[in-house]
Amino acid sequence: MKKRTHPHRITFLDPTDLEVVVLAKLGRSTVYIQSVTGLTHSQIHHRLAKAKNGEGYQKGHTYRSEWRDGTGALARQIENRFLPQTRTETAKKLQGLFEHPTPGAVKA
Repeated sequence: MKKRTHPHRITFLDPTDLEVVVLAKLGRSTVYIQSVTGLTHSQIHHRLAKAKNGEGYQKGHTYRSEWRDGTGALARQIENRFLPQTRTETAKKLQGLFEHPTPGAVKA
């Protein structure tokens, strides 16, 4: 029987392997990850599956769902860091859009 040889053992010591997981934890799509890393869809999904198994996640878990649902540690850290600033900036922008140009004026 012919022994299989693997041109690249995935240990996540390689920066590209790690980048796949980090970008997925930030909610990035496979197409985006492919454009950044040059890996194929299959190579990306293989690395994500290996990482999830290594971290002890159950089958069906995805890093991207952690991002979308806000349940991942990274998502919570970013939210805690940027939420106050984002609220302030959004409030200023939206208030300026919906204030009547003449204070106290009421539309009939």
